[in-house]
Parts: sequence; structure tokens; C-alpha cells
Amino acid sequence: MVRLPRTMIREPSVVDVVRAVQRIAPAHADVRVWWYAPSRRVGPDAKSSTSGRCVVVVERASLGEGSSCEAIARELAEILAGVEVRDHGGELEHDVLIRLVSSAVRPTEDGVALC
Repeated sequence: MVRLPRTMIREPSVVDVVRAVQRIAPAHADVRVWWYAPSRRVGPDAKSSTSGRCVVVVERASLGEGSSCEAIARELAEILAGVEVRDHGGELEHDVLIRLVSSAVRPTEDGVALC
């Protein structure tokens, strides 16, 4: 297998990322919102954590429960190359984010559940 240098691998488009997230989101009911942090190709003084990478940010119902970012990243890696996953920073979030997918609310016998 020939490995191409990172600079030769095409970064996924936002449409590629949306499609990949839509494919795996149903298996991760604990994720309320899936975000995309567009990469920024800027100098070394940049404050963005996404410099030169494609990053998917997940906002979960509660931290520490459900799917880990590593597990989600492994699933996405089967569809897209070079995607990283991290938790949403809450009020301290500093990256510009684009909402990709939000969980839906559906009624159940016991009340309301996120799906």
C-alpha cells in the first residue's frame, strides 16, 4: 500500500462530512448535535484548534456516557480520511461551528426520547 503525504490527500468537503455523519448518527443516540469545525489554514499564532484538519464536534446529552469520541472517529474514518472528533466546549467553545445534524425528539410510552 502506498501512503500519500497528508498534503496530497483531499480534505473532505462539508457535504462529505454531512453524509458521513448522517450515516453514523443513528447509532449514537447520546449525541444531541453534530457540528463541523471548518479547517483554517492560518499562521502558527492561530487560536483555532482546527488548523489544517477536518473536525467533527459532538454535543452529547451528558459527558462521559454513551459513545466516546474515539469510537465515533473510528466509524467516521471508515468513510472519510483525516477526520477528528472532539466534544463540544460548551460556553468555552472557541471555534466557529456549523451545525450538521440535530437529534430528533419522538414520543415514547414513557414520555419523550431523543433519537
